[in-house]
Parts: sequence; C-alpha cells; structure tokens
Amino acid sequence: MALEARVLTEVGLRLKAEREYLGLTQADLAKRVGVDPSYIAHLENGRKSFNLDMLVHVCWHLDVEPQEVIGGPKEWALWM
Repeated sequence: MALEARVLTEVGLRLKAEREYLGLTQADLAKRVGVDPSYIAHLENGRKSFNLDMLVHVCWHLDVEPQEVIGGPKEWALWM
C-alpha cells in the first residue's frame, strides 16, 4: 500500500473512532461539518483525501486536536 493510502486509512480510522466515541452517526457529523454524509464515509474509509482546513474543521466538531488524529513522528515512521 502506498504511503498516502496508509496515511489516509489511519487518519480515517481515527476520525471514525472519535465520531463513534461521541455517539454520532456519519449523518450527524456531516450535518455539523456542512458536507454530504458520503464525504464523511469516504474520509473514514481512506478513500478521500482532505486539505488541512477540512481536517481542522472536522476535528473541531469532534472536539479532538488535529495532531491526535494525524499522529506524530513515531506514527509516521510506521507508515514508511
């Protein structure tokens, strides 16, 4: 799996875990963020790339810091 795909998959899994922890559905989060629920599904499944603004916006609605979702240098080393 290419590095970008692995990163998107990991970030997506973390976003999904945070959403589920809050008891939100994909539709709930999509409404808060102002996107279609399919966009959230694609993010969580690693099938959609995102820009930093969108990541920060989604994280804000999940009450989580973006760096917690992205991970740090130790996690980056695992993706390579």
